[in-house]
Amino acid sequence: MDRDGFSVNKCFTFTWSIENFSYSWQKNGECILSPVFIVDTMGKTKWRLKLYPKGYRKKTKSFISIYLARESASKELSYHFIKFDLSFLAADGSVLVSEDITKNMFGVEKCWGTDGFVKHDEVLKIRKKDFPRKTS
Repeated sequence: MDRDGFSVNKCFTFTWSIENFSYSWQKNGECILSPVFIVDTMGKTKWRLKLYPKGYRKKTKSFISIYLARESASKELSYHFIKFDLSFLAADGSVLVSEDITKNMFGVEKCWGTDGFVKHDEVLKIRKKDFPRKTS
């Protein structure tokens, strides 16, 4: 259903590649920001991902925390109700870890996600398995 330029039950995918993630220097509570992306089907709203390699809070410092953040308002809607998935993908595109976030009301400059998405060490172990072994 489309009402005044805003779509209901539309889907989009945003893929963000982070080079040299295992060398991230951020401390607990410090994030890496994705580029801003625009979702045309939701009133051209602007969004980004916030990834905390060493966790968002002290109690989750051994985890990776990740959030979807709304950056700006559309002209007509100050809130959006959405359902989204956050996933880590392997080099071949297969899903390593995924979490479904239930519908939430997103206001301007608000974010939703998970503090304990996956243990930091687990991602590094998974990545080592993904890399081809050196051959002589």
